[in-house]
Amino acid sequence: MMMVDWIYKQVLEFQATEPVLWIPSKLWFSFLSRRLTILNKTHERIYRMQPPNYGVISGLFAYLMQSVIFTPPKVNAYVRESLAALQYKRHCDTFGMFFLDTLDLNNAGCLIAEILPEDDVSVFRILGPLVRKPRMPIASREEDEEDLTQYPIGKRPTWKQITRSLEANPTTLIKKWDGMPADLFQYENANEGSTEEMACDIFCKFTSQMWMALHEEWRIDATFDIAPRTIEVALTQWTVDFVLQHCVNPIFVPCNTGFEHVTGRHVASFEARFKMYFPLESEGVLGKFWSTFGAEPGYIHDFQQTMKDVIHKEELPRCLEDLLRQCQCLPDSARSKSTNRGWHIHQKRMVILTNPEFYSILEVGEKTTVTSRRLEKEQRAAPAHRSERERKILMLQAKGFSQEIAIKAINAQRTARRKALGDTGRSKKAKNKRVAPDRNKKQEKSRTDSEEGSSDSGESSLSKPSSSQSEESS
Repeated sequence: MMMVDWIYKQVLEFQATEPVLWIPSKLWFSFLSRRLTILNKTHERIYRMQPPNYGVISGLFAYLMQSVIFTPPKVNAYVRESLAALQYKRHCDTFGMFFLDTLDLNNAGCLIAEILPEDDVSVFRILGPLVRKPRMPIASREEDEEDLTQYPIGKRPTWKQITRSLEANPTTLIKKWDGMPADLFQYENANEGSTEEMACDIFCKFTSQMWMALHEEWRIDATFDIAPRTIEVALTQWTVDFVLQHCVNPIFVPCNTGFEHVTGRHVASFEARFKMYFPLESEGVLGKFWSTFGAEPGYIHDFQQTMKDVIHKEELPRCLEDLLRQCQCLPDSARSKSTNRGWHIHQKRMVILTNPEFYSILEVGEKTTVTSRRLEKEQRAAPAHRSERERKILMLQAKGFSQEIAIKAINAQRTARRKALGDTGRSKKAKNKRVAPDRNKKQEKSRTDSEEGSSDSGESSLSKPSSSQSEESS
């Protein structure tokens, strides 16, 4: 507290002198651009979370984006209330800038504690009904609460449901990271100079250098430096929560290894991706991206040098396979003759591959059959309105007529209307049904047409004189 008070006092003394600071335009506009970029990326992440007060937060972020360049001339009432609750004016008067220090992106239920927790009528009146992203698929009602907790989208969801679940919110399907599993106890307490310790050092270096290779535009905090010192920290940096906290606009895709009823391109398992991330020296020249790691001080260089010194050549690869198997997610990397990449961007989103070992499911279910689709259609909710016939019958009953008389009257009106329009009572399908032509009638018609044609030609030949007759007569 003493340090904070001292800083506050220094700021007040600095403001009392009324100084003038001259800043180069390049530095100033790059600073403004950086502020807008951070606000935009943070708002994109909030959009993916879809909190209950998304309209209020969107109005607040729109005001902050406008305030970077100018003072907004028109401010909605719910935005003014949020600014007052966050003490916007006091912050700006003190520091000349506003800091949203209470924003907690890890708490989807309450991102900012001071503002309105849910969108109300005043927000909907201005923004209209907000079109939110579709809800996550949930299990059937027949399953008990324990199954819903253990299998959020069901025990046997289809591959399409798994894909949609990962796109909407990967934390629903993927189990939360609970720290080092018991299977990796020998790595956490590895003896000095053992193969396990070598594997942990190489894996920590692999984690650090892969994150170094990620472009700063795809980081929420562009200046963050990741250098794990322990294997537990390194594995934590390959969890879904960590990627959501540090990456911009990621999309999580499933891995189809070990599943039945799944079609499409086969994706290598996390364990099998060892051959891609840790190539041996005998495999030859690396690609453009991976060659950086193959030279000193790259992690591939360290791995290849360690393989020369280790006695049991198969132990170090086995240890690295065990560590890769415990990663919740990894970049959608590729190392082939045609494709060499560490991180993959598809449709302006960073693709992250998820580990099926952490899916909260029993197995992948089969595709929806025609019968099940028909059952789903039959189980749809009832329409909002009664049919026209039912409405007319109820209105006649309201006037005092019995149900039988009301039905007869409606039927009589329908029959009279059909007769007036010349309707035969057939359905549209029956009316539009194609009738095959009668071949006998067609043959008779062609025969009569030929006879009429021959008679016409005879008459024309008699009526028209020949050219010699015309010359004699002349």
